[in-house]
Amino acid sequence: MILEGYNQFGATERTAGALRNILDYHGIVSPHTGEPFTEAMLMGIGGGLGAEYATWAFKGIDSKTPGIPRLYLRFHHVKNYVEKEEETAIYKIAARIGAQLKLKKTSSRTKGFTNLVEHLQEGNPVITSLSVWESLRIQREVKARFEKNPKLFGPVLYDEFVPFLPYYSLPYGWFHSHRAIVYGVDQDANQAYIADWSSKPLTISLGELAEARGVVNRIKNTTIVVEPPSSKPKLDKAVRAGIRDCYQGLLKGYMAAVRVDAWNMMADRMVSSKAKQSWSRLFTKPVLLFDALTRLHAQIDFLNSDGGALRSSYSDFLLEASDILQKPKLRDIAVMFADVGVLWDDLESLALPDDIPLLRDARFAAVEWNNIFEVKGQAAQRELDVRVEKIKAIRGKVAQAFPLKGKELFDFLIELGSNLHEVYQHEKAALVALKKAVP
Repeated sequence: MILEGYNQFGATERTAGALRNILDYHGIVSPHTGEPFTEAMLMGIGGGLGAEYATWAFKGIDSKTPGIPRLYLRFHHVKNYVEKEEETAIYKIAARIGAQLKLKKTSSRTKGFTNLVEHLQEGNPVITSLSVWESLRIQREVKARFEKNPKLFGPVLYDEFVPFLPYYSLPYGWFHSHRAIVYGVDQDANQAYIADWSSKPLTISLGELAEARGVVNRIKNTTIVVEPPSSKPKLDKAVRAGIRDCYQGLLKGYMAAVRVDAWNMMADRMVSSKAKQSWSRLFTKPVLLFDALTRLHAQIDFLNSDGGALRSSYSDFLLEASDILQKPKLRDIAVMFADVGVLWDDLESLALPDDIPLLRDARFAAVEWNNIFEVKGQAAQRELDVRVEKIKAIRGKVAQAFPLKGKELFDFLIELGSNLHEVYQHEKAALVALKKAVP
């Protein structure tokens, strides 16, 4: 069962991108252009931007092993940590444009697959959540291998040997699921047909699909079907609600780590030597600092972003919103967010700078991997593998000795923190201006 005529692929912000693609498949257009909704417009209606900074320490081999500190950043809108699936941005977007979402959950992989097939048989592409971790079972197998021979893994932490989804091979720990579309399954060929952030169709085995859908308990085996709007949506109301969600969340969120203040906090911890959660105390090993810097780059540049930490995309939304609300002032604010996006891009380049060859080469390899994947998909697996192996080789070299030491490393982090303080100041100014323009 493969949906006839399905040809909608690619996404930047995965949730808005998946919804945009399904609306396009159903022939739904935006009333203000007569063209398919843009991803930026849907993202903005759903609340647009968010912020989160965390350095969580996940447990290692067993409960006695110290946690492994990981840098985690979020740039898209979310209500809070404990939100229900029905309260997430995709539901806000749907409600505000008059669409309806049918959600099914089950703890059973068999029932989850049955739900998926039934939706496809009814002619509906299905949004589901896929974890890039392929299998918890494989994680246990890797752990057992480590325990038999710890030297086998050298400086690389055991959990990074866990396979990802077949089409995601970057060596970045990524524990959250993201939304993608299943538009077909072929049980005889043992294949599922996936629309994700590549512009090309992707395939995985049905077993891999089941594993990817079954990792995260809160959203395991979910299916979401979109019922298109039955009447023309009131975009002005939807846009205003989305803009208010954005600045209220970033300016008044329930704690600093999920407000725009998160960037100020992160900058302070980059340069502090005394704070318990300072980078100098968390990322003491060269490989941990390398991981933090490469994740910082990737999440700003291409993981659920089109560069600029989604701030550039939000600028595009505000340009559309200006016409819908007939507020020319929003065009000036759009420029402010575009400028913030440039500052974020400068920051991710500074994290892996040109004047440090190993870090520069890691950045180039990651960017090349993403560009190849977006344009060619799985057809370029060999080209993708070459970039991944290059990053892993660089990581191994850095694990032996970070290319900066002592005062050079201190000055490097000071510069990085100083640039992030500047990002914070400009982003907060843009949000304040947005609040004044759309109270």
